[in-house]
Amino acid sequence: MSEDLMTIRQMCDAFDVTPRTLRFYEARELIFPQRRGQHRLYDRRDRARLILILRGKRFGFSLEQIRQLLQLYEPGGTNRAQIAATIRCRPRPPGGHGTAICRTERGDRRPSPADLGCRGPAFRSPHRTAVKDPDMPSYTPPIRDLQFVLHDVLKLSQSDLPGHDELAPDFTEAVLEAAGKLSAEVLAPLNLSGDQEGCVLENGVVRTPKGFREAFEQVKDGGWTALDCDPEYGGQGMPYTMGVATGEMFVSANMAFNMYQGLTHGAYSAIHAHGTDDQKQTYLPKMVSCDWTGTMNLTEPHCGTDLGLLRTKAEPQDDGSYLITGQKIFISAGDHDMAENVIHLVLAKAPGGGGGHQGHQPVHRAEVPGERGRLSR
Repeated sequence: MSEDLMTIRQMCDAFDVTPRTLRFYEARELIFPQRRGQHRLYDRRDRARLILILRGKRFGFSLEQIRQLLQLYEPGGTNRAQIAATIRCRPRPPGGHGTAICRTERGDRRPSPADLGCRGPAFRSPHRTAVKDPDMPSYTPPIRDLQFVLHDVLKLSQSDLPGHDELAPDFTEAVLEAAGKLSAEVLAPLNLSGDQEGCVLENGVVRTPKGFREAFEQVKDGGWTALDCDPEYGGQGMPYTMGVATGEMFVSANMAFNMYQGLTHGAYSAIHAHGTDDQKQTYLPKMVSCDWTGTMNLTEPHCGTDLGLLRTKAEPQDDGSYLITGQKIFISAGDHDMAENVIHLVLAKAPGGGGGHQGHQPVHRAEVPGERGRLSR
């Protein structure tokens, strides 16, 4: 191979990265290898860009911040001076904390403006932050902390659990960054309208605060409600660990908002584990997509957390439905305007059940238009 072009294997050896990492940066349009048949060839510009990508990741920059660093004008005029200043490496001052950020991972060669060959919008420093409204809620996704837990502590990709061997660090980072961006830019700001407006009962319908419906559609469109759900019912089939990691950010950014899809996931899990095949086919595809949401009707006024004291009863009817008598409280997300249907799992005692926790029977309540309140086991 010529001195100016390197194969993917040579790139991996030179920069201590995996082929999947290189393909990931290519997919994110951070490097642009030449394609010759099935082969990828990397020129001097790609190598220079990879140097800065790897260095940026070591310093904790997000991929979007690295993209801003790389998207410079073609050298010329004042832009040449700007680029030169951007990539200039200064020696560490005596006793100071500065560092040379443009060294290669192997060796001390620094990329020149000609190496970069960058084109695009003007450079914007990743350290520059916009002035924020002090009253606007903010959230900073802990991507590095989550990556540390997943790969340094749990060693996720080395696990023998199904699907975990595919969770390479570059893959989980991409998922977490996308979830973090949604959390910080869409969910966190909604705390303001959630606190100031709250939900309102209007003509028999619960109206959610301003912005909730639009945000819920973004969450659905992004596939976040289906992340770790069964592919047979429209889920993405990722390990539950990824659902926990992304859910950590969603909950931290806006707990109230996350109750809607979070409780739906709980109801989905109960039906997936214990429902009949007919129930699964009826409910799960709609719940995975959150076109229908779900709740779990558990405690009662006199129970608290001791559900063995519940008094709600479920009497079976000839048509397969149940007649339920009793009272439930704390039905979070029990009604709202963000889904066409709400599935309630009502915990009740079936006839012949014993005392305490024995005899408990979950019952599905499907609020289908025109059939509100119909119950089926």
